[in-house]
Amino acid sequence: MKRLLIATATALAILCPLQAAEVVTLDHALECARKNNVDLAAAQVTLERTLRNSSITSTLIPDISITGGVTWDGVSIIDGTPGTIGSNASIGISMDIGSDMITDAALRSLERDGALLDYMLSAESLEQAVVTAYWNLALCEGSLESARLTLESASQTLASVQERYDNGMADELELSSAQLEVLQYEGQVASYESQYRLAVIALCSLTGIEDRDITTQDVPDIPDLELPDAETFMQTAQGGNLTIRSLHNDVEIARATTDDVRATNQLPSITISAGYDLGPTVPVSSFDSYTTDRASVSVGFTIPISSWIPGSGGSNAVKDSQDGERIAKLNLQAGYDDLYYSIEEDLATFEQSTRALRVARGGMELASNTFDLVQERYENGYCTLDELNDARRNLLDADLARTQAEVDMILALSGLSYDIGMDVESIIDTYSLEE
Repeated sequence: MKRLLIATATALAILCPLQAAEVVTLDHALECARKNNVDLAAAQVTLERTLRNSSITSTLIPDISITGGVTWDGVSIIDGTPGTIGSNASIGISMDIGSDMITDAALRSLERDGALLDYMLSAESLEQAVVTAYWNLALCEGSLESARLTLESASQTLASVQERYDNGMADELELSSAQLEVLQYEGQVASYESQYRLAVIALCSLTGIEDRDITTQDVPDIPDLELPDAETFMQTAQGGNLTIRSLHNDVEIARATTDDVRATNQLPSITISAGYDLGPTVPVSSFDSYTTDRASVSVGFTIPISSWIPGSGGSNAVKDSQDGERIAKLNLQAGYDDLYYSIEEDLATFEQSTRALRVARGGMELASNTFDLVQERYENGYCTLDELNDARRNLLDADLARTQAEVDMILALSGLSYDIGMDVESIIDTYSLEE
């Protein structure tokens, strides 16, 4: 009887934390991640710095400088000559004007777009990680709950066997078998508890949620869907996939870089300089001396002839930039290939998880009915304890398989959502077979 009280108390102690846990929705977890994640905050700072440094204003502002000085000349300590104090000042303005100003403006605009896409990719990667961590926590939570319920059932069986043993109606072998079954489920519960705690820590580290006593929302029921093939989804992904958009932008940046390098190294450039001096060219001692001033303007040009010679530094720079452009195009093609394979994997995983869920639900129903029948037969003395334990294990396995299939299905849809740039709700609404 003492063993029964210990087992029952253990089961109740294990069940209590989940009952008091706070339900955290996926939307709330994502919101917390956007506000608290350090990596995303760093990406935001990087974005702001890139946007600031890629402004065209820095190219259009000329070099402006004011120079001047004060002199004290002709001082003699022996003769007592105080000397003469004078000053002068000048303003200088210079600016280089060439074809590279136009290409530089286009390049900076593309760099700003690229920086924004990089930030959006960082945010998307964080969201994907949070979604995966969240549903992994839901899977661990469901597995733990199933194991606890199974432990509770095994503990009730042990109580019945213990009572029959105390009354001389069960032998020691049957009692030992029931005790061993409880110990095995206690070990299984402890293992799932450890997995659950690790899953909580993983989610909290991504979202900044401090409370470790949390639980997830129920895994949503996904209606029957008729999803098109990967080729069809590739059309949807053209404008929605952030990675493809970023690779397209990289191609445009590489093309603009080539134009900029060619403009810098192989096209003529013009330099305009202007200056203004106030006052005489020699030190003066009175304000009236500043009634004179001088201004100057000069225009020069440079034609880089040698940069057109094959093998020269300018020619090699242009060719290197053209190689970078070809590499960017190859990366874009590789990105399309990777996206196609990823969509195929998403569809295959969804199809597999759909079949697995259908089988798991049927298996769960059969295993539940079988366990009820076997338990009734055992209580009436028509089957053995081993048969009851086997039925209980089958019920636990069926419940775990159902939970796994549900989580696999929602993760497959989430992966497809990020690949094609369409949220999960829109995918369900678009391709649902239900009215």
